[in-house]
Amino acid sequence: FEIQRKGDFYGALVKLKEAWDRWRCISILVTSQEYEGEAKRWLGSAFHEMERNARVVRWEKIKRWLDLMEERKRIKDEIGIHD
Repeated sequence: FEIQRKGDFYGALVKLKEAWDRWRCISILVTSQEYEGEAKRWLGSAFHEMERNARVVRWEKIKRWLDLMEERKRIKDEIGIHD
């Protein structure tokens, strides 16, 4: 994961590329709607090697995911389900 709210997307993608080169992992760049297009353009050009394994995700989606996980835990606790 790399979080980039504004500024140097190139630097953020370099960090993700280094991880991808080393581990061939899925790389996730978390950003805002405002910068989503710019990040995807970089992935389509200078960082095209990792484009297939990279994800650009808006921070709102990550927040929603975390909220849903908390809700799931709360409901499990309410009804007494334990893993």
